[in-house]
Amino acid sequence: MIPISLARRVERIEALKAELSAEAATQLHAIPCDITREEDILAAYHSGGVDVQINFAGIARHTVRVLQPNNTQDLRDIINTNLLGLALCSREAYLSMQNRSVDGHIVHINSIAGHSISPLNTLNIYPAAK
Repeated sequence: MIPISLARRVERIEALKAELSAEAATQLHAIPCDITREEDILAAYHSGGVDVQINFAGIARHTVRVLQPNNTQDLRDIINTNLLGLALCSREAYLSMQNRSVDGHIVHINSIAGHSISPLNTLNIYPAAK
């Protein structure tokens, strides 16, 4: 099994390799993928099979409140990354496993903030999307 990381900013994954042992660094590969773009997801998943998928991508904009004006794009960004991106990546991983008859695993990682219900004065969409 070869660890692959889908990343909007591949250079961050490449920088992390410098912190790994030389042997481990050769085992980590990054594929450019913005999970808010279905075409990126399809291209990434059609480049090879998936046995195990760990979903942990997410964005939070804690200053964006659900009931504040002019927040539509911020709300869309959060939903498209944290909810729709996760769903599309999970779908493609599942289809890869199914097509190859692999009993794989899909793991969803939440965050501490994703378990918090914000007080009314800071109502935020992040926990619902995460």
